[in-house]
Amino acid sequence: MLTDSEPYIRELVAVHRILKAHSIQENGFRLFQLPTVKFDAISYTDLIDWLENITYPPILKSIPDEDIRLFAVQKAYGLYYICYVTHTSG
Repeated sequence: MLTDSEPYIRELVAVHRILKAHSIQENGFRLFQLPTVKFDAISYTDLIDWLENITYPPILKSIPDEDIRLFAVQKAYGLYYICYVTHTSG
């Protein structure tokens, strides 16, 4: 949603939901729970009930809240250049 072409989705929907999930304190490990998908949704933003299981996107964990707001204003410019160490088998 941070890369959506509509500014209101980037700024109001994405940032609001990400920051709300970030404000929830979790103790220990977070168990991944598959969300229920609403196939009758009008928009892709409504496919998941965001009040059901709110979790913070792990890729944004190390990014400050102000930068997330900035990504929404700049259509996520700079988000593509964030590098993370990954483990691969080879």
